[in-house]
Amino acid sequence: MIDEVKRVCFRANIENREGLHRNVLDGLKALFAKGGYKVYLEYPIHFKSTGVRLKFKSIEKLFQVDADLCIGIIKGKSNRSGSLDVNIERFEQLTEEFGNLNKNVWLIVLSEKIVCKV
Repeated sequence: MIDEVKRVCFRANIENREGLHRNVLDGLKALFAKGGYKVYLEYPIHFKSTGVRLKFKSIEKLFQVDADLCIGIIKGKSNRSGSLDVNIERFEQLTEEFGNLNKNVWLIVLSEKIVCKV
């Protein structure tokens, strides 16, 4: 399944933010629906931390959803805030806060075409 997710993600044009978001969402929704999964688009939920960084909130959403497979997808940047290491650190920090979640978690960095099991 991860290989198919990678294909959808890495085909997206990351230069156009609206197109990127829509292409990735629509492509992944179709992929999972075709595989027989129920697909729900993201909706606002309660956040535990008080930080305003979007990535922490996004990771918290992954931890709160009732799913065995969680995939975090970021565009990535050349600066430190978009690096793989920083985002893995964020996952680790929140894992400590939430405890062992027994989830299969992956991180995809579009700009670098990196897929990493967290």
